[in-house]
Amino acid sequence: MNDIRLTVEAFLQWWSSPKDFPEFSTRFAPGLSYRQEPDGMSDEDAVWFHEEKVPWTGLKVVEQEIAGNTASLVLEGDDPVTLLRMRASLKLMIQGAQVVSVSERIEILD
Repeated sequence: MNDIRLTVEAFLQWWSSPKDFPEFSTRFAPGLSYRQEPDGMSDEDAVWFHEEKVPWTGLKVVEQEIAGNTASLVLEGDDPVTLLRMRASLKLMIQGAQVVSVSERIEILD
């Protein structure tokens, strides 16, 4: 369980500022499934898009639950491009210290 928590914390650092943690991508398992909704990007395209976009500001973890090899996260922050308050709901599947699956849903709060 401790490995999973460490992987989740590392993922959160990468998600909040991917350019500051480029080495995290080595923790994605071969054959990673990464789905973004509602824009529909997946796998390598979704990772690339996330790494290239401007990170949210004021990011905070609203909810975090780890059960077995699954982590559910809810993050909120401000998109500096659109100036909108946003929420990301993420579900991670982790094996060992590698992320094997990410499901990401983004919604506008205001």
